[in-house]
Amino acid sequence: MKKEDEILDGIADAFREIAETTGKSEYLESADNFSAKAEQRHNGKPFEGSGLLDITTFFDADDSDSLQESASHRSRKGYCDYDLMDMDLWLMNILPDMLREMKQRTISTPFGCIEDEYKENRALYSHIKEDELHMCINSDEAERQDRRLLANNAHRRWQNTLEEIATAFDTLNDTETLGLGYEEEPSHYQNRLETQKGNAFDLLKKWFFSLRM
Repeated sequence: MKKEDEILDGIADAFREIAETTGKSEYLESADNFSAKAEQRHNGKPFEGSGLLDITTFFDADDSDSLQESASHRSRKGYCDYDLMDMDLWLMNILPDMLREMKQRTISTPFGCIEDEYKENRALYSHIKEDELHMCINSDEAERQDRRLLANNAHRRWQNTLEEIATAFDTLNDTETLGLGYEEEPSHYQNRLETQKGNAFDLLKKWFFSLRM
């Protein structure tokens, strides 16, 4: 997280320099926003994850050779033999962890979330013209306030979207792990599993190329 703090502080310093050069207060406001984000991440608790893929739980205490070999494979390839044995479970465990850590640490917001927030709550952003939605800074104070509100709401929307995708894979994982429900018809269970799988992967597909910090 230290590297992210340094990047945010660097962006804040750049905005302060622009503000000093141009005399425009909106750049100073942007600098303060980035400084606040850097401080929040510096003081934030590191993401621990679910622990479901902790390879130290896969082996007996005296089986250090297998543990070291699996750790080496994870480090070199990103996965080990135990992950390959149940690749579906590995994906259903690792994706929610990664999505939730991204939710906690991301500083960016996909334009799709900004656009969705603007169109669904247009009345909140009456000083922003739709054909100027992509612009970042304007000299009009009322528009700047609307843009700050839009940026904050869109970012929360993105965090909620990441949680929604993670929860969809959690639900799929629970259904697959628990198996056939009590007195449930096999066909009903299979339909339920396929529906949940479709929901999870549809969400992932929609936002796949936005999964960047």
